[in-house]
Amino acid sequence: MQQLDETRLPRAALALGLLGGAGAILGATALILSGTAHAGEEIIRGTVDGEERTWERFDTDDGGPAFFTDLPAGARLFNLHGLRDGSTPNPLGSLIVSVTTFNDNVGRVEVSYYHEQAGGPDFVGNDQLENVEYEFDRLEVDGDTARISGRVSGELHHRENPLSEETDPSRTRSVEVEFDTTLPEQK
Repeated sequence: MQQLDETRLPRAALALGLLGGAGAILGATALILSGTAHAGEEIIRGTVDGEERTWERFDTDDGGPAFFTDLPAGARLFNLHGLRDGSTPNPLGSLIVSVTTFNDNVGRVEVSYYHEQAGGPDFVGNDQLENVEYEFDRLEVDGDTARISGRVSGELHHRENPLSEETDPSRTRSVEVEFDTTLPEQK
């Protein structure tokens, strides 16, 4: 079992995709159309603009957007994708927490919240914006299963175009989210 050196790793951060915003969004949207929520398991909970929310880990038959994978040069990606209140596969209202580690040290954390209106923009936070804080209690791998638990909070910035990294800091969504779940390995 590999585990990060420290159990609490606060740092400013967050937004969608190691793969780049557009690639991650398009990939997640394609998987959303073919998957289901992990039934009955409320593993992500918190608030968006002060309103209580729960999300369920989103899985597909082939592993889906909730996963972890090893990357080149000692990097590893943990991708937690939650569907709102166990809804049918639908990107509206979903939340993604993506963590990239380098040699078991957190390198990048990103969060994306998909607006709950059809065709609506998403709200993101990332390490360049320094608009979200995070803390992990567990971020570990045991064989083909990872465990991720912790919290994220802050002000996500509006992003009109999912193909762009440009955000509008004058339009925000406040998030406070905690999570504790396992992720399957994606090879």
